[in-house]
Amino acid sequence: MATTTGYAGKRHAKWLAAAAAVPIMTFPAQAPAQAAAAPISMLPENARVLTLSLLPGGNDDDLRGEVCSGGRTCSSVPYPYLLRAEGVELLDQAIRQPLPTPEQPHQIVFGYSQGARVAADWIAQHAGTEDAPSPEHLSFVLIGNPGRKYGGAHVGWGQTVPDSDYQILDVARQYDMAADMPDRFNLLALANVLAGFMFIHADYEEVDLYDPRNYVWKEGNTTYVFIPTENLPLLEPLRWLGLTGIADALNGPLKAIVEDAYDRSYLPAEPGLPSEPEPEPEPEPEPEEPQTDPEPEGETAPLTSVQSLTIDEDDQGSVPEEATSDQQAAEDQQAAEETQEPEEAQEPEEAQEPEEAAEEAEEAAEPEAEEAEAPEAEEAEEAQEDPEDSSGTDDTPAQDSSSGDSSGGDE
Repeated sequence: MATTTGYAGKRHAKWLAAAAAVPIMTFPAQAPAQAAAAPISMLPENARVLTLSLLPGGNDDDLRGEVCSGGRTCSSVPYPYLLRAEGVELLDQAIRQPLPTPEQPHQIVFGYSQGARVAADWIAQHAGTEDAPSPEHLSFVLIGNPGRKYGGAHVGWGQTVPDSDYQILDVARQYDMAADMPDRFNLLALANVLAGFMFIHADYEEVDLYDPRNYVWKEGNTTYVFIPTENLPLLEPLRWLGLTGIADALNGPLKAIVEDAYDRSYLPAEPGLPSEPEPEPEPEPEPEEPQTDPEPEGETAPLTSVQSLTIDEDDQGSVPEEATSDQQAAEDQQAAEETQEPEEAQEPEEAQEPEEAAEEAEEAAEPEAEEAEAPEAEEAEEAQEDPEDSSGTDDTPAQDSSSGDSSGGDE
């Protein structure tokens, strides 16, 4: 069917098929996130691509055929459009099919619109299980995703793409009703995305992934691509009627009103691919310490003897340093004890009365007096025992004294 119809007919068929997937009820987008600065690898080479298309027959030509080129071969996985649970089973069977050649170890699941929801359900059920394919060999590309974290039409129902170890490329066009839903209270914005459901959601063939006007950022393992739309799809019928001038004149004012229904704070400040991070500077090598050969054990003995000799020369006749320190500690302790003695013991000596001092002086003088009287007593006793000697001895001085007296009288 897709190969026999023209481009306009194909877009019309996509619009009819997508109408069953996106509800008219809208919900506000989730909180914004910050842009990442890490580079992205869009598509791995040499991979088998399993397409879950918006229409039967595959979506090989979407994104300018980029996904199904460069050594990547695409094969369609048919699934019932309104039965996502059955679609998950069919996708799981296709993923577990043996790879055709070892040169293609990688697989890509390419989900468009409801096909993106089937891929998200498979991730929720199988990611992290023991029998799931390795994240090194499986990745996902989602376009027109109703479960897109920012602006997806199913976000209000909690149907978003879960976080996992698989790399995901999520592409959305501005004013795509499935992936860029506005605030439902802005009626002009709602009318615009209804027109965008026909003119934007069903048209991803000419989307260039590497257009520098795209906003690209990465969160975790998911790389988001936001494709700007210059003209409001609401004014597209005027252009079909040849009223391009009127459409251009209305586009600016109406677009400002429509954008009031969106929270674009999640977008990076500037469009384009994330810049590659600057390589971290290599740490400066630490200076190597000079290596010294270990001294033999025999050379330590002279050093010990020299040290002991030095100690003996400095401390001849003295106790060792340890003993000196012990003695010094004992002296310090004794001095501390002496200083702690009560001063009252010294006060009585200083405060003695005069009478007590005189008595002590007399007591001290008595032995001296006794010692002085002892020789005199002995001489008296000797004189009594030998009167003759004492008289003989006394005559001479008496005579002398008498003679002296007489001589004095003569004079």
